Parts: sequence; structure tokens; C-alpha cells
Amino acid sequence: MQDQEIKTTDIYLTAYLLQAKIPAKKIISEGEHRKKVIFVFPGTVQLHECIQKFQENQAIVKVRDYTFFLERVKDLMFASLRSN
Repeated sequence: MQDQEIKTTDIYLTAYLLQAKIPAKKIISEGEHRKKVIFVFPGTVQLHECIQKFQENQAIVKVRDYTFFLERVKDLMFASLRSN
């Protein structure tokens, strides 16, 4: 699965990945009136490990960092929606 892009609309997962220092490769908008924002991440071993921890409720985060990145994800979403 490595090298395969991972796409997600989950803002909570995206915030976790960003705080884990896994940058989004790109952000795309699609759907009716381009109102669906999708974050695309490169398929790396680290990415898959982080997703697994997140899904198994084993992710450990610093609350302030996570909150910061959650707000950052929302900002990126709205910027993407405004640009379309």
C-alpha cells in the first residue's frame, strides 16, 4: 500500500496526521458545487501507522497541538471552498 495516495474528508484524522508531521500532498474540492473538500496524503509507512493508531484509538496527542491543527484544517477547508 505504500506510495498509494490516501484521500480523506475526515477533519479529525487530518488534524492528527498534520500534528504527526505528515503534510497533505494536496487539497481538492469536488462534488456538487465543489463543496466537498478532500485531503490527499502520500501513502507512506508512517502514514499507515498513524491511521492505524487513530482508528484503534491508540493515538497519543498533545491537546493544544491537536486543537491548533484542527483549526488549521478548518482554515484550509474554507480557503479551498472560497477559491472554487
